[in-house]
Parts: sequence; structure tokens; C-alpha cells
Amino acid sequence: MNFGTIEDSYATGAIDTTEGDFPVVGGLVGRNSGFESDGVIERCFAAVDFSIDTIEDSPLNLGGVIGDNRPETEASDLYWDTDVSNADVSIDGYDGTITNITGLSTAEIQGEAAAENMDALDFDETWDVVTDPADYPVLAWQDEPVDEPTDGEIEGDITITLNNVGVSAWEVTSIDGDDDVASTIEDNPTLTLKPGERYVIENDGRDGHPLEFRDETGGPLLSQSNSGEFEDDSEVEWVNEDDELAFTLTEELADAINSYICTIHHQMEGDIQISTEEDEEVEAPGDVTIPAEYVRDNGQVGPSGLGDAAADFRSNKIDPGTLGDVAAAFRNSS
Repeated sequence: MNFGTIEDSYATGAIDTTEGDFPVVGGLVGRNSGFESDGVIERCFAAVDFSIDTIEDSPLNLGGVIGDNRPETEASDLYWDTDVSNADVSIDGYDGTITNITGLSTAEIQGEAAAENMDALDFDETWDVVTDPADYPVLAWQDEPVDEPTDGEIEGDITITLNNVGVSAWEVTSIDGDDDVASTIEDNPTLTLKPGERYVIENDGRDGHPLEFRDETGGPLLSQSNSGEFEDDSEVEWVNEDDELAFTLTEELADAINSYICTIHHQMEGDIQISTEEDEEVEAPGDVTIPAEYVRDNGQVGPSGLGDAAADFRSNKIDPGTLGDVAAAFRNSS
């Protein structure tokens, strides 16, 4: 029963009932009622086969589209398949405002013929014909391609594999693409990420330890268990599939990202720092090449340069080899 508005809709299939159960039967609706509101039905079709056990002396309204159209209602631009339906009329209880109700054969209502014969339907924007094989029209949104889940390996520039150390910490177990991203010998290591790179994170502890990237206030940006601020950003291209996730570190995301954390065990948390450019390297005393930031204006590595390198090593910004080179340059400085 319709008390409101039905537009650009359809019904196909079969109705199997007993007359006494539903004395008003239609392919699209049983009764279009104007009780307390205007019943409006427009731009629809029905292709329904009726199988009704009749009861002697029981009243029955049976229509290929509408069983009973009540006063103060509107029914317009409706079609029905007269080959499939065994109803004698399109609308049985014929009242209200009724215009352009057309019965068509199956051949006329299926395939390319539908657009020619059902000219009140908008086949440019709202409806699509169905061909190969020919079938009843569908709404355009039903004919849009569906994005299939990614089948196969998720690709990126740098792949980081994380696992849990019990419930106390994260560990990085492997890195592919840039060894400077993180230490593989520390708990909750700092991740050093570069804008423009696409990262794949394999979370081997995903089942009990969902991963989340947060801003400095603790707000989720990308998450395996919550909704993150950047997950719908087309440039970030967020992917979250089982134990793998991927994202592109845009400038906007780089400005916001601050840490990574397990959403269940909050002690599993590590910092994220952003590397904005490649460090310039220079020749230093002792014939070693080291980052220029540790060399002072006089070309030597003084105590302050060595101290800065030691601090960066403790913060996981440089590896042991770089610290060793800075120490060698310090020893050879005059």
C-alpha cells in the first residue's frame, strides 16, 4: 500500500497468494491510497506473474500495475508486461488522476526496445536498457561498475613490517625500500617518513593490535579500527585490507601526522618524524663523508657536532654507522 510517492521504480518476479489474504493485489502496489496524504506513482513498470488461489464470493482487485487506485491519488507514466502478467487490466480499482498507463509485450519492454516504447522514462540519466541478453531495464545506479577488492599484492615505494612485542610495544621487523625509515632493534621506534612517498605497512599483529596514525592531539588520521580524517582523501589513497594498509604521505598529511599507536594497548606507541629533504653530506677530517649539519663553519667536527650526532642517534635519526663516521671525523679534527 502506498501513502506517499513512488517514482522511477520497478517490480519483477511473481506473487503467489490466496485471494482472501490480500483482496487488493497489483504488480507494483496493491493500493495507491490518498488517505491522509496524496498517493503518487509515476515513471515505473511492473512485470509480475500472479498465482492466486481464488475464494468463491471473495472480492478481488487485481491489476498489472496497481490493484486499487483510490480517489485523490495520481498514477502516471506506468508500464506493465502483458505477456507475463495474467491480470486483465493495468489498474483494477480505477479512480483518481490516471494518465499514460501502457501495456507492452515482453519483447517491447526488454532490451533496446524498452527505450523506444517506454518514452516517459529517462534513459539518458535515470534508466539503462539491458542487452546481451535482452532483459528488463534497470536504474542507472544499478548498472554502475562496482569497485572490486584488491586481489594481490598492495604496491608502494616503501614497505614496513610491524609486529607486537606482547602488549607492551611495537617492533619493526623488516623494511624494504628505505632502511632509514626506522630502527629494527628498538621497541616503539621512531618512524621517519618522507612526503610524496607511498608506504605499505604490514601489521603482523593486526588481529589483536589494530594500528592507527594520529595527530598531536590524539585524533585519528588513518586507522585500522576507527574512522580517520584523511581516509577519504583521494591523494592519500588509503587502503586498509586485513593486515595490510597503504597510504601516500601528502604534504597535508605530513603536517598533521605525529605518532602511531595500537588502538587497544596504548603503551604500544611510537613517534613519527618527517624528513623534508635529503641531508647534504660533506667530506670531513679523516676522509669520511658525514651529514653537513655536524660540521662547523671551520670545517671541523667539534664537541657540539659530536653531541648533536649522539642526540640524533638516541632519537633514531641516524644509524650507528653515521655516528661512527662523525666520531672518526671528531677524532681527526684539529
